[in-house]
Amino acid sequence: MSNYAKGRRFEYMVKKILEGDGWLVFRFAGSKPLDLVAFRNGKIMLVECKLSGVDTEAIEKAHRYASLTGLPVMIFFIENGALKSLMVNPVERKGWANSVQMLHEFADYILNKTGLESLCFEDWDKLIWDFLYEGADTKC
Repeated sequence: MSNYAKGRRFEYMVKKILEGDGWLVFRFAGSKPLDLVAFRNGKIMLVECKLSGVDTEAIEKAHRYASLTGLPVMIFFIENGALKSLMVNPVERKGWANSVQMLHEFADYILNKTGLESLCFEDWDKLIWDFLYEGADTKC
């Protein structure tokens, strides 16, 4: 099995765990910009899955995304054969009152960008990237 297939399988495993905990989870094809985004009770969490373990680069990336979006980033990884997680919280909320407001803004963006057909649109990763970073000075 290729490394890509192993990573994808791990992402689906984490997705299933989060869904079992009541999250609505979307996976980004090709892990761009992140692996998963999860929604529950008006909260949004960005998710990175690291099958080979967490490293400094993964933690720095999580801090960048948390800083850019004002959202928490959860890193799931395997260590000594066990599933572990690390939460990276944002320093500030980037001006959004709360995650519900951001979700509302995202829904408006999708409808304005692609119309009602966007509910079946397959390129969610690009839409979310454009929404989160449109006009941002830094691209990760």
